Amino acid sequence: MAEDADSSQKTEDPTSKRLSEAAKHGDVPQTQELKHLIILATASIVLIMMSGTLATSVFKLVIPFVEQPHNIPVDGGHLISMTANLLFNLLLILAVPFILFMLASVASNALQHGIELEWERLSINFGRLSLLKGLGRLFGLESVIEFGKGVIKLLLIGGAGALVLWQHRLDFAGFISVDPNNLMPMTLHLVMKALLPMLAVLALLTGADYFLQRFRFLQRMKMTRQEVKEEMKQSDGDPMIKARLRGLRMQRARQRMMQAVPTATVVVTNPTHYAVALKYDEDKMAAPVCVAKGADLVAMRIRETAETSRIPIVANPPLARALFATVEIDQPVPPQHYKAVAEVIGFVWRLKGKLAAKPGAPASAG
Repeated sequence: MAEDADSSQKTEDPTSKRLSEAAKHGDVPQTQELKHLIILATASIVLIMMSGTLATSVFKLVIPFVEQPHNIPVDGGHLISMTANLLFNLLLILAVPFILFMLASVASNALQHGIELEWERLSINFGRLSLLKGLGRLFGLESVIEFGKGVIKLLLIGGAGALVLWQHRLDFAGFISVDPNNLMPMTLHLVMKALLPMLAVLALLTGADYFLQRFRFLQRMKMTRQEVKEEMKQSDGDPMIKARLRGLRMQRARQRMMQAVPTATVVVTNPTHYAVALKYDEDKMAAPVCVAKGADLVAMRIRETAETSRIPIVANPPLARALFATVEIDQPVPPQHYKAVAEVIGFVWRLKGKLAAKPGAPASAG
């Protein structure tokens, strides 16, 4: 595909194959805002469900350093051991929120385009290490747009939270005199009141940005007519080759059909436009079977082959037209034609009986 084709020539919507190939390369429409929204929502859930437990655990962990600072060992060995133990316990406390944030990040990608291993992004590409290309991406138009979007997003989301906190600005002064046991619930209440409008604004921004990214992605994936034709050739094969193969298959089928004409019991004709060869063995078949049929030149060849093979030919225009339209090769005659076909075959059998009594009589009954 010519990736550098003039954008004015790319008038065709991308095919499913092109979109699939792009997805394999990790090129899919996605918005970073969804990741931020899910992480912020996860943080809200963590605050609601675990803030008390987390605060209590952290409080118990650091209270000895506040109440008994004189008992803290300051020699090198003990200080290093104490610091390592403190960090380890802190990681254990924060492990669950950290895992939830990781799952939220994975979920944000899965919601947009599923979970796929993009091996090409994991492979080494030295082109990405180019300093000039890196500077181009850093100071390019795309980066400027993303920076502007980030500033606007920060102002809108931060403004929504700040507006709520500003309405409760007088409550902060009273925190100094609040009992420490009540301080955490009050703080959590204010934080949640600020988070809710921030989540609402971020949800609106996420929806708008996703549709924008999808529109830009589909515009970028558009194809020229020539690209669509080339892809159709690769997927379905060259139309000329397919037509040639179809012609060969029809020719072989016609040859097999003509080879079956000498095995027929009777050939029903129009008499010049249609010819239908029927075969019937009362000991093996429940109904007569069409072994060959054709119109015009093919019908003429069927009649010629039947005459050469001394197969009876019966002229019955209505029946010939009906059989040609309703019965397929190697298929039995439809029930609605049983009576008419039975009369023809009965006539042929009676004729054969007479011919057997008079050797040398012509085979054609038409």
